[in-house]
Amino acid sequence: ERNCASLPDTKTPISVPSLASLPYLAGDIATIIPSNPKKVVDKFLSCLPPSLQSLEHAKVEISTPPILEKYMTSYTTWPKYTTLRDLLTYCADICNLPEREDLRTLSVFCNPSHPSGFDQRNKLISLSEPANAALYGDYILREKRNCADVLFDFDSIQYEGEHQIATGDEKKYAPLSFEYLLMILSP
Repeated sequence: ERNCASLPDTKTPISVPSLASLPYLAGDIATIIPSNPKKVVDKFLSCLPPSLQSLEHAKVEISTPPILEKYMTSYTTWPKYTTLRDLLTYCADICNLPEREDLRTLSVFCNPSHPSGFDQRNKLISLSEPANAALYGDYILREKRNCADVLFDFDSIQYEGEHQIATGDEKKYAPLSFEYLLMILSP
């Protein structure tokens, strides 16, 4: 099941409680906290490198660069302390359809030591090119592939085998770390 969101039937009336029953006062702020389905979070976690999977229940500290806190007031920050599972369940938008630039970014994490690493990297780069918009449309948009689906299909991203590549290709690969994962995911 690739669709993360199930839309309510718009023909069914929704009952709204009377204003008198709401425990809010003037000036209160209501927040909607979205959550990703457990099935999608489990799939996403299973597609991460083992070194990241080991952080599933470990409490991690996330620090925001001071420059972002000072100058970018609209910047959405991650929670200061969380587990990877909670981050993926309540904070990260892993049900979204990745954009072309997201696929190009992911190409850097395809391990060339994986039997299909170079091919998968080139495929992600190809999917990100404007000239291949139809290919992107077929693969992502028509099939409604979310981030977990892409990680599942491009398994060289989670591969942590020995890193032996030809000279000159070093700049084209980086192992996926927690810090890189935070940069890729949308809060």
